Amino acid sequence: MGDLADCSYFDEDSDSTMSGSDYYWCINNSVDTTTKTTNCTYDRIIITNPTVSDLTGNTGVFRFDIEYESTMNETIAASDHYPVYVEFWCNRDTDPSSTTDAAIALQIAVGSRPFDPDFDTNVDGNITSIDALIILQLAVSAIEV
Repeated sequence: MGDLADCSYFDEDSDSTMSGSDYYWCINNSVDTTTKTTNCTYDRIIITNPTVSDLTGNTGVFRFDIEYESTMNETIAASDHYPVYVEFWCNRDTDPSSTTDAAIALQIAVGSRPFDPDFDTNVDGNITSIDALIILQLAVSAIEV
């Protein structure tokens, strides 16, 4: 996330490493994030491609001036930027293995979540810290299956 104003110093189509195929631009040049009469994208949210599957599809600009019926002077006094946002699914990580999965396995192991056989990595009918360790090692590519 950052202030990457396309009207003054950042070109989304440049050779920036963030313009590469490893990144997805949730807020891109087509979105006006300014409160003034300019039509510019000041703020962006850029994520890595593996994270895209965790997006709910709800992204955008919070137009607080409309929500709170602010005058132009009140709006500009608050900021010359509108807040930008992206919503992600919780507890729906679709990556093959992630650190979130390891945390869920630990929650199951201590009884704060119901049993889910998807987290039983050694298929022994129990989920323990060993399962969480295996998931974590898979997530950081310390082991392969």
